Amino acid sequence: MVRSGTIAEVSNLYGADGEITEGVRHVRVTSREYGTFIFAVDEHTIFLQGDIDALDASAAGLEITGAYDASLPMILPYPPQYNVLFLAIGGETDIGRIFVGRFDEDLISHDNYLRLNLTGGNIADGTTAVIFADGTEFDPGEMDIADLAGRRLLVYYGAATRSIPALTTPTKVVVLFETAEHPLLMLTPEEIREFMMFYEDALLQVNGADIAGRAYVSEDNVLMIPVRAVAEAAGFEVTWFADTRSVQIGGRVSFRLGSDEYDFTGTGIISLGQAPVLRGSLTYVPVEMFTNLLFGAEAGFAAEFDEELGATVINIIFD
Repeated sequence: MVRSGTIAEVSNLYGADGEITEGVRHVRVTSREYGTFIFAVDEHTIFLQGDIDALDASAAGLEITGAYDASLPMILPYPPQYNVLFLAIGGETDIGRIFVGRFDEDLISHDNYLRLNLTGGNIADGTTAVIFADGTEFDPGEMDIADLAGRRLLVYYGAATRSIPALTTPTKVVVLFETAEHPLLMLTPEEIREFMMFYEDALLQVNGADIAGRAYVSEDNVLMIPVRAVAEAAGFEVTWFADTRSVQIGGRVSFRLGSDEYDFTGTGIISLGQAPVLRGSLTYVPVEMFTNLLFGAEAGFAAEFDEELGATVINIIFD
């Protein structure tokens, strides 16, 4: 997966001895599409543009794009932290046509997003270059393509079909070596709570238009938003079933009050870290229910403090 935004802050990672860990950076990024998130960068990160020395205090304001493996663990919920495999700093880049992830024996990615048209023929004729991370060429005469199943691959690709998963003939595939995970920035419970209070009682917008209701932060530090106001503003129909105390949204997702089980159509039940709750006369759900790709549209949210209103404003953005 790929995320882009503007660098807000670059910080070092400190070890247990209080000393700076060399070659490691935590980059706080803001974007209109995805709000605030952190890129974890270390010696395993491959720079497609720029280098780690460019990540210092002077980097604030620069554009940055990172590619990461969505199957790896990350710190959630706020701000999410991505262990960046590939990074481009400043200016235009074509990193958007890169996919990083694991593929099954049919060469379908773990998230059912991409399927590779990869054969010994298109490797042999040069249509697709397949190499290992150290530059060694993949020889289909010595290894079967099925051996790529379960491996983490970096895929460069162009045109793709509009099917699910999208079918593409990659121009290049890099078989990544397995390495230790990047160091994560661990926040104390007090720091997490302090960070989350920025969202408490925030005003809400959907695609820039004001909607009724305000956000709040649960005791478990989950950002909660009123489901009907957000869903209807985004064009989804909301149905309440009083007998089961459950809600269905546009045939895409359903849930029941008091249960942290959200049933996404075609995907199954997942947990979002907080059950939906009734607060006053409004039903609230975690903001991730909408910003999760499983909802059917890529969405995100941006938040900023409005000096004139004296309040934080959260804008939930649907593509």
